[in-house]
Amino acid sequence: MTGQHLKIIFERQRADGLLYICEGGALGTVGVPARWTNLGPPSADSALNYEVLAELAAVVAALDS
Repeated sequence: MTGQHLKIIFERQRADGLLYICEGGALGTVGVPARWTNLGPPSADSALNYEVLAELAAVVAALDS
């Protein structure tokens, strides 16, 4: 689900990255990894498309031989 807003109460650094502890309404608090938000680093420089997959397949093939 996109476009949702949560109030961040505090941040916690974990081995796998930053975790935001947010108000979760009836749920109490919820932990949201930064990589799931627009506050985390971008996940890729470009969109995953046919050209990117073809390039990946070429790299894998080169590494396999």
